[in-house]
Amino acid sequence: MDKAYEPHQHEDDIYQKWEASGAFQPSNDPSKKPFTIPIPPPNVTGTLHAGHSMFITLQDILIRWHRMLGDAALWIPGTDHAAIATESVVLKQLEIKDRNKDISREKFLEEARKWTAKTHARITEQVRKMGASCDWTREAYTFDEPRNHAVNVIFKKLYDKGLIYRGDRMVNWSVGAQSVLADDEVEWEDRSDTFYSIRCGEFIMGTVRAETKCSDSPLFVNSAGEYARVRYTQNDGVSETIIIAKNLFDDAPRRKKLLNLLEKEDSTVELVEVMKGADLVGQEFEYETYAAKRNFVVMADDEIIDMDKGTGTMTISVLHSQDDYDLAQKHGLDQYRFEKIGFDGRMKAIAGTEVEGLAIEVARKKAAEIMKAKGLLVGEDKNYLHRVPVCYRSGTVVEPMVSRQWFVDVEKEFVPDFPPAEGRGLRGGFGAESTPQPPLTGGQNSATASPLVKGDLGDSQKTTLKKMTADAVRGNEVTIIPKQFEKTYFHWIDNLRDWCISRQIWWGHRIPVWYRGEEIFVGTEAPTGEGWIQDEDTLDTWFSSALWPFSTLGWPDEQNTDFQRFYPTSILETGHDILFFWVARMIMFGKFATGKYPFDTVYLHGLVCDAKGQKMSKSKGNGVDPLEIIEKFGTDALRLSLIIGTTPGNNANLGEEKIAGCRNLCNKLWNISRFILSQSPPSDKGELEGGCDEKNNTPQSLLVREEEKTDLQNWIIAKTDDLITEITSDLEKYRFGDAAQKLWNFTWNEFADWAVEAAKAESNPNTLACLRESLKTQLKLWHPFIPFVTEAIWQEGKLGGNLLISAEWPAVSGKNSSAKAFEQVCEIAGKIRSMRKLAGVDPTRKISAYIFGKNLEILEENATIIKSLARIASLTFETEPTKRTTEDGATDMAAGTTIFLPSSGMIDPAVEQARVQKELEAAKAQLVGLLAKLNNDGFLKSAPSNVVEQARAKAQELEEKVKTLEAKGL
Repeated sequence: MDKAYEPHQHEDDIYQKWEASGAFQPSNDPSKKPFTIPIPPPNVTGTLHAGHSMFITLQDILIRWHRMLGDAALWIPGTDHAAIATESVVLKQLEIKDRNKDISREKFLEEARKWTAKTHARITEQVRKMGASCDWTREAYTFDEPRNHAVNVIFKKLYDKGLIYRGDRMVNWSVGAQSVLADDEVEWEDRSDTFYSIRCGEFIMGTVRAETKCSDSPLFVNSAGEYARVRYTQNDGVSETIIIAKNLFDDAPRRKKLLNLLEKEDSTVELVEVMKGADLVGQEFEYETYAAKRNFVVMADDEIIDMDKGTGTMTISVLHSQDDYDLAQKHGLDQYRFEKIGFDGRMKAIAGTEVEGLAIEVARKKAAEIMKAKGLLVGEDKNYLHRVPVCYRSGTVVEPMVSRQWFVDVEKEFVPDFPPAEGRGLRGGFGAESTPQPPLTGGQNSATASPLVKGDLGDSQKTTLKKMTADAVRGNEVTIIPKQFEKTYFHWIDNLRDWCISRQIWWGHRIPVWYRGEEIFVGTEAPTGEGWIQDEDTLDTWFSSALWPFSTLGWPDEQNTDFQRFYPTSILETGHDILFFWVARMIMFGKFATGKYPFDTVYLHGLVCDAKGQKMSKSKGNGVDPLEIIEKFGTDALRLSLIIGTTPGNNANLGEEKIAGCRNLCNKLWNISRFILSQSPPSDKGELEGGCDEKNNTPQSLLVREEEKTDLQNWIIAKTDDLITEITSDLEKYRFGDAAQKLWNFTWNEFADWAVEAAKAESNPNTLACLRESLKTQLKLWHPFIPFVTEAIWQEGKLGGNLLISAEWPAVSGKNSSAKAFEQVCEIAGKIRSMRKLAGVDPTRKISAYIFGKNLEILEENATIIKSLARIASLTFETEPTKRTTEDGATDMAAGTTIFLPSSGMIDPAVEQARVQKELEAAKAQLVGLLAKLNNDGFLKSAPSNVVEQARAKAQELEEKVKTLEAKGL
């Protein structure tokens, strides 16, 4: 073995050997228990980042461990077509500003395929670089033909159940992306904008969106609320009346705030009339808006109007606010469905000639200018803080718009087509294609549901997609780790609305719906006959990603071998930030499509942050490029740094200092191995001379005469057995950080510091054999975490006939060896080391030591080892303390004994003289400075008394120290 481990000399060759050996593919032995992980497919738009590194490391640990356990371990690799992101990037690269005018759909798709082919190759190469032991023969892509077929099948299946419909609904419209976004794709930002107070007749309303106040509208009040007609008279005698919530008038601070906002703070205010909101209902009036005069009618809604907030009144923009849309639906106000803003983000004709065609932000300022000129704008708060919905891709503000789109109905009851409870597969077939149907609106679906198949829920029990998704966790069929994220999961489920799945982009799965006049056809393939036109929209990326755990295994072919054997998958490991984007939807679609939840465990890791715990971002410049880290430190160092010190769901800090420390661990393991293997070279067959018992992990020589094993050998066997038990338990409980830390502590501290060093002193061939076997065990335990260096050592040391990746997970020896005896040796040696350090003894200097106590047989038998570990030249054991303990020296206790280190011989006089002289000079210099300060009248007069007292106390302490050092006899 080389003196140092150089990752770049090994990693690429090792990965090629692994892949060529077929180790990444699951065993074909049907008796092997399947263990399956579907990789969260990275977007083809990007490159490997710290988040990818985390999930690759965690999942590779699991898959390598289960492979070593003997399971049929399958890790399914793949990538995601990332619809909106990919389309945006490709259009930008093609320098296309107007997609619909500047390029054909076919040409764009051709260019997008070329671009994603390149990025796909880059991503997969980077995943390999991380050491991911995926089965590349089963690689999938969310936009390949098999996945497209699966998408079409489940779309039709949902449609046939009435769970997919086309209707006019309020959606989140991204002007920047020119597409709909799902509710959970919308990000929210806190922003400061102008809050406008606008007059409407006698009423005052507040809004940020001045541009929407341009149409006829109902004016809502609270029927049970008290309102006040208030007159305020200015100094010039001009008076006006307004109607506001009475409590706003009664509360002096709020009244003052309102008058300041209305710029009437110098006015005289008087109460004219008090009335109930119900008394105002029914009033109709015409009043000016920035566009023109409009008609208003007073209506009541006691739920939406909170009398403790605002002025107690509001108008609505039905097609541009979800709350207003819901309110209009509630009161049947279809006559107020005015489209004020177009899907291009510009104002429509209803906004008037001066504002029509302006972009929203420009229109807002222009509308305010017009209202100010007309006397309608009665106040502006320019520092109003509120939350704004933002498109996660384009960064533009999301507009609530009503549009005809395709939705998944999460509340509609249906009878599921679940397979028999005792079977793993699905029933065959989905029946004929849907017959032509009239256009669908408002969530109604006239398609006939598929015939019921008896299954888990019974013939008569109906459910909903929402309930089914919630039941997964509530019924403990899917466990979320850590448990705290169940709250997040249920918050999303409990507030779930129908899912808008259509997108107005070209890159993605095209909706499998065709139209011919009034006819509509839904199917997995285009209908026969002339005149059919396919829907122009594509499906939300998350729709296809929701099928990932089973579409990658051959679904909808229920008889597919992979589907039969590996579904449901075993665990879904991913970041907690996509719990509802992806995880919940996989649970929903998996249960609906197959009758089985797609996995039984969800493990959520946290964000990868910088060394200071700050979220990584390009703007902060604190991002970590995994490939640069690999180039500098090696893959194993990066992987280990992501695991050490982390716990489920919590953020992991990553910095170069931590990564360098992990590289040092890899080097330490290499150096330990180099020493041990050089002391016990393998035979031509790759086994230790004399043979060894692989099953029990114990050298044959030790099996011959157990009673002759030394305390050190027993310690090595017992501690290694304990390590196997603890690491196995931690992995079973997904405590990756704990497992890695225990391995680190054992390898670096106990094994290297005690066992290896003690073995050098003992010089026993059986001890070297024990070290070798313990090393083999540690390499196996370490392998899932740091696979490259462990495989390199395994091969260099010829520790087995096969690759380490294919080795069996170690089992305890069953020798009932005890570490207790040698623990006393370690405790004694450790205490002597501490005493030496405290006394300032040179680490290389050998000294004398005495140990007093009873039952010293174990320590006497291991005297040679103690002397070596503690650098002792002369070690004396005595039953009772002698006069020596009264001599100058250091005394302490450990392992039920008294340890005495005589001063004689502990210190090199010349070295000690130099140390004392240096310390004396420093104390004198500090004392001179303090005395000068204390002799300064200015200091004594100006400094606080406690500071002066502290200086005097310190000076006295230094004087004593100088005397003590001078008394050393120098």
